[in-house]
Amino acid sequence: MLTQVCLVAPAALASSILGRLARSGLGVPVFPAETPTALPPAPTPDSTLVLVNPQGLAEYLAWKSQADAQGWHLLDIAGNLQNPLGQIYGWMLAVGAKHSDLAIAEPIIAALSPALPNAWLHAGGPGAGAFLQTASGACLMQSGEVWLWLQRALQQPGSTPFDLQSWQYLVHGGFEKLQREARDYLALDTEPFTPWHAAQSGLLLQGSSNALARELAQWLLILPVVPSPSAATAS
Repeated sequence: MLTQVCLVAPAALASSILGRLARSGLGVPVFPAETPTALPPAPTPDSTLVLVNPQGLAEYLAWKSQADAQGWHLLDIAGNLQNPLGQIYGWMLAVGAKHSDLAIAEPIIAALSPALPNAWLHAGGPGAGAFLQTASGACLMQSGEVWLWLQRALQQPGSTPFDLQSWQYLVHGGFEKLQREARDYLALDTEPFTPWHAAQSGLLLQGSSNALARELAQWLLILPVVPSPSAATAS
């Protein structure tokens, strides 16, 4: 057991994660993500928390506040841990962390990911995993909402399939929230970045030292904002 590493995971995912770790002969304590105030003092100076699938930067920052107060280091990972095949073959993971924290927790991350070289992505510094989890969740949620919108539009007798105002309501709210998360993440992850795996340097834009999560956040912020329905009506 790696006594200086603990997981923070949603209760529904804990058994799958522990099952995957057991395949590598690893065992770690798991704190339920639903109770951030239950964190005990860190047992060693290099004790590290691995925060699994935080639902946005607000949850990440709540855990960071607790970790700082109790003397823990903190890194965050995002992945589709609901996929049952991951327990056998490993999950695709994006990790936000400093190198100093990865040096402690890397065996856990490697055990959770596929048994291949460089099989998990060092996506950025602290908060990168939380931001990517937010971005992927927002895309999935908006895809579902768009599908329901199309179903409702097509089922209304005599209506046109495309209603500009209701479409603007749908797109504006989701995209505005995602841009706020991008700004918050960029304010949080400001240190120079070098990927943990040197081979992943080729994934960065040529001449850029930005983490992939930062590239995505910056790209989201340069996209034109969809005008809100009230703004469109006023014009």
